Amino acid sequence: MERALEEAEAALAKLGLKHVTLDVQNRKITLDESIEFMGHKSEGGAGAFKDPERAKMVCREVALAVNTCNAAIKRYGLTPLGLSVEGHTSADLGSAVQNSLLRATSTRDAIHEALGELPGRVQPAQFKAVGYGAQRPLAGFEDGNYERNRRVEIHLIEEAEMKEMLAQQRWSVCPLWCCK
Repeated sequence: MERALEEAEAALAKLGLKHVTLDVQNRKITLDESIEFMGHKSEGGAGAFKDPERAKMVCREVALAVNTCNAAIKRYGLTPLGLSVEGHTSADLGSAVQNSLLRATSTRDAIHEALGELPGRVQPAQFKAVGYGAQRPLAGFEDGNYERNRRVEIHLIEEAEMKEMLAQQRWSVCPLWCCK
């Protein structure tokens, strides 16, 4: 796996992605260009993108990064990594977990759609969306840095880890096949 991940890093460096960074060793995708969502009372609800075109552009780059990584992994005869899209909120109100799941689901679906448009795509093992609400605040939350906590994080995960997470059902989880 390590050799495949090294190859993936080299291929990603050549792509010149502008909106996302893939840390292959830690299996985390960082959105350098944030995706913003509408409020839960707005038309479209908490899962709607404020700027759908911008969100689509960022999700296209995530799809390209994931596909590049999984193509390198597949060349070594290994199972492609899955994708976990995790939604977070800044307050633990009654709808926080649901709102975070809606945001994660919208982002996951946009990435899945973008993957479908790529030539020679390698399907990830699984896609899942998870809503954590305010359970995992970032450092600085106590200082009023609420906006940073309204976020979506994206992780690449191995199939065994994905199965374990789904079996534990600790969070509000929405695998791709349940929402389509």
